This record gives sequence, structure tokens and C-alpha cells, in this order.
Amino acid sequence: MKAIAQVNEDCFSIANRGQVVFLKHQLDGIKRGTILSSEIRNLSWVIISRVLMEIITSEHHFFENESFDYILCNFKNDIEKKNAIKRLREQEDNNIYRYLVKGLNHDSAIGNNEVLTIEM
Repeated sequence: MKAIAQVNEDCFSIANRGQVVFLKHQLDGIKRGTILSSEIRNLSWVIISRVLMEIITSEHHFFENESFDYILCNFKNDIEKKNAIKRLREQEDNNIYRYLVKGLNHDSAIGNNEVLTIEM
């Protein structure tokens, strides 16, 4: 199975935890410990958790096999919150989900639009 990494301004690193990235895939979730391997580089990453936006948790699609971490979000106003919910729905309707990943024996980040093999 393939996943496409979508790295953009919403992606970031968390010291000693890993990198938060968007992954596009057709699975019913990706469980903790799943290995993602680059098709181009000889590098792999492990899924730590799915990352949810805490204040709008009810808007997320949920998969039973996933573990979760939460990002605390502050919105300046209701319009900003509504825009975030709209963007989240569009992403998840297109099978794009946010995950915390950590490199296996390396600190390299996943590249934008990098094709990854999901080892099941």
C-alpha cells in the first residue's frame, strides 16, 4: 500500500518526538508502529500516532486502529475556526490525515510529495 506525504506550512517537528506530516492514503487508519519507507531514499519512519486538533475533535474522521495525540488550537474568532473546520473536512474527505512520525535510526524529515510504502 502507498501513502503520499504532503509536507507544507502546517507540518512541523516536535523536539524528541518526531515530525507532524500529512499523509494521503486509502486505508482505514494507520496503527501505531506501522513503518513507512521512502521509495527514493533508503529511509524509513514509524507512525507514533494520528494527530487531531483538540478544539474541533468532533469534526475528525476516526479509525478504531489508531492511537491519537492532540494539538491545542487557538482561533482568533469564529471565522478562523470555521475556516479551519472547512479545511480539515476537505483534507479528510480526500483521505489526507495528520500523523506524528519518527525516523528509524535517523533524524531526516519526510520530503514534500514523497511516496512512501506502508509496511503492513
